[in-house]
Amino acid sequence: MGSLNKADQAERGGCSCVREIRFGWCISFAIPLDIGSPPFNCFRLLATLAQIVREGQETRGRGFGCIGALWCGRHEAANVGQQRARSSKTQAGRNPEMAMIDHTRTGKGVPPFVFVHGFGCARSDWDAQVAHLAPKHETVAVDLGGHGTTPGTLEHARIETHGQDVAALLDHLQLPPAILVGHSMGCRVVMEAALATPGRVAGLVLVDGSRLGNAGSTVHETTKKQIAEVGYQAFVGPLFVAMFSPAYDKAKAQPIIDRALARRPEIAGALFPDIGRWDAEKMDAALERLRVPMLVIQSTYQDEKRQRRSLEPGQSSPYIDLIRARVPKAQVEVVPNVGHFPQLETPGTVNAALERFAAGLR
Repeated sequence: MGSLNKADQAERGGCSCVREIRFGWCISFAIPLDIGSPPFNCFRLLATLAQIVREGQETRGRGFGCIGALWCGRHEAANVGQQRARSSKTQAGRNPEMAMIDHTRTGKGVPPFVFVHGFGCARSDWDAQVAHLAPKHETVAVDLGGHGTTPGTLEHARIETHGQDVAALLDHLQLPPAILVGHSMGCRVVMEAALATPGRVAGLVLVDGSRLGNAGSTVHETTKKQIAEVGYQAFVGPLFVAMFSPAYDKAKAQPIIDRALARRPEIAGALFPDIGRWDAEKMDAALERLRVPMLVIQSTYQDEKRQRRSLEPGQSSPYIDLIRARVPKAQVEVVPNVGHFPQLETPGTVNAALERFAAGLR
């Protein structure tokens, strides 16, 4: 007891401290097996403990410290694992009993709609659409990890994690094939979710999406450095101010800007450049792999200086051209002369487009 076999010694480099750690694990959980069934062999137990003390002295008294560190470390790891359970829903291991991202479910009717907000946003961005569609369709509006009321971890600094979370929610709710509606960053998230669980998806709606990095681009690394230099709020604030058209009520826009600025910088500051990373690495392949009907509702584009501009009637953009090239059957509807949140600035137009799209799937 307390000794390492040759394979363990090779793996651990023969360190006596590791031997004590292994014994510490056994003594915490397996004394009845190793010492003997009650009554315990006290002499053997004492002899073994004495051996650990001697070896602990040879390693500068670290023996019992290692045992304690292991015991505490195991429990700390368990706590971290529980904390991360919300975001660890991989394709191979989605568990319906795990905590789901926060969401609001209402209405009845098929196909259901699942609404996914954009970067720094929340499910309330879709309130007008939920209210309009709920009489005829079941609706689910989510708060992604680190947004709204859903707690976030550092894993939520990657688009893939959000896609896995949405896919896990679809599995958990056991919805019939649904229309996934994503706004901005949420366009990437719904594509990830659709690829992860295609049987639960009837169609995709991409609301004012974009591409922040062409294939092979490393512009996201530059963005990451910029955020590190100026700080999260200084970087994100001007971007959100520019997301609204001059005609939109500033009293309504300001809470949305403030909400984005209130995100945890360690998560949101890493997530924003990850949008460009996903675009460069995955967007082309994702668009080509998707096999469901698609509607693009586009209201803005970003010029060569990354300044956001409203589209004019009939105008195209590099993003619209990309969608048409990769998904020739995609429907495209331009919502002119508004900002980046058409679902807020012109909810009636967006609601009507969603209704037409759903009707076409029947």
